Amino acid sequence: MSNYLKVKKFSEIDINDPFFDSLKSDYAGFEDWFSRKAEKEAYILEDNGVQGFYI
Repeated sequence: MSNYLKVKKFSEIDINDPFFDSLKSDYAGFEDWFSRKAEKEAYILEDNGVQGFYI
């Protein structure tokens, strides 16, 4: 398995990836917060979906 670290804008990251399920269920307003960050950048580790997320 090879992983790829990328810098992406929040708007380019799929919030529907299963990686974010626990964040959406544990934190009310997570989806709203995520959408407000649309133009900000985050580091994302991807390999067949999101494996890691760092801001």
